[in-house]
Amino acid sequence: MILTLNGGSKFHREIARDVVEFMQQKYFDNVAKLQVEMKLSKILSRDEGADGFCLVLDSGNRPRNFEVSIDTTASLQDFIKTIIHEFIHVKQYVRGELVDGSRGRAKTTWKNKDHSKTAYSKQPWEREAYRLQETFYTEYMTQGN
Repeated sequence: MILTLNGGSKFHREIARDVVEFMQQKYFDNVAKLQVEMKLSKILSRDEGADGFCLVLDSGNRPRNFEVSIDTTASLQDFIKTIIHEFIHVKQYVRGELVDGSRGRAKTTWKNKDHSKTAYSKQPWEREAYRLQETFYTEYMTQGN
């Protein structure tokens, strides 16, 4: 994986790099040509109403180029969980589990099932990301970090 980190303090960049390396071991060690630009910002939550975003920057059912934005004003615990959450979305896109309908596609699909009209709280990719962020956060924190 090629990771580019922009913004944030040196502290936040170091934590982000460490968490991404942890997630790389979970999902991306064997993924060729994966590129992620991570943007750390103090105003993301204020301006966008979210602590993090994962945007696909290329086309195809198994993209390899992403932008991940993370708000740095949250607690350290929430900062780490948000990075984990967004990289679970990267995994979902890379594996073709999640295909985003906002990128010129007719529908958003999860494991080949149309979820274009599924409410946010019931979207299976969000449910998976929230569930796994807790599991991986605990694992990350107990590995000596």
